[in-house]
Amino acid sequence: AARVTAESGCTSFAVPGTETRSAAAVGDGPHMLAGAPFLRERLAVKEAAENALRAEHSRELAEANEKKASAAAAKSQQVVEFMKGMLAGVVPWTAKGRDTTMLRAILDQTAKRLNSLKDQPTVEADLRAIFGDVYSDLGEYTNAVAMHHEAISIQKKQFGEVHRAVADALSSLAWVHKKHRKWAEAEAVCREELAITRKLSGDEHPW
Repeated sequence: AARVTAESGCTSFAVPGTETRSAAAVGDGPHMLAGAPFLRERLAVKEAAENALRAEHSRELAEANEKKASAAAAKSQQVVEFMKGMLAGVVPWTAKGRDTTMLRAILDQTAKRLNSLKDQPTVEADLRAIFGDVYSDLGEYTNAVAMHHEAISIQKKQFGEVHRAVADALSSLAWVHKKHRKWAEAEAVCREELAITRKLSGDEHPW
């Protein structure tokens, strides 16, 4: 009778375990299959949101790094301009016949510290060119040429053999040679500078 009642679906009596099996069967049925796309959609939305957050974080980090780099470049340029202004008084100082012994000593000590700017090659090159001009004004031809050669070497490593910065550095060295009446050296440097200028802008000189 128990078997008949269970098989007839009578709710007044059921074989033990029938309800459990029926629930399990329902759980594996169409309802669960119908919910699968919804779960996939939720996972896709979550993944998209996480990707968007990561992208936003990367953008903010890139902007922060760019601001830091711009600030560092501005600070470096301020240092260069400061040195230019500070050393601009060398020419009138020497013209008045004043003793430059202390000035030379300070210049020598400061020049040695330029090696600490290896991570800022453009700044180092600019400062070496400035120091080269100051040494030239002090009559220190050898030191002046050495400084300008260092500046040229740095610019070439930074920008390549053919670049406006290299041409400008060569022009500064040529000026030092001319000032000290080293005509052959000046001509050789001018030829190198002119060759670069022609490659950059053709035969017509930009000046």
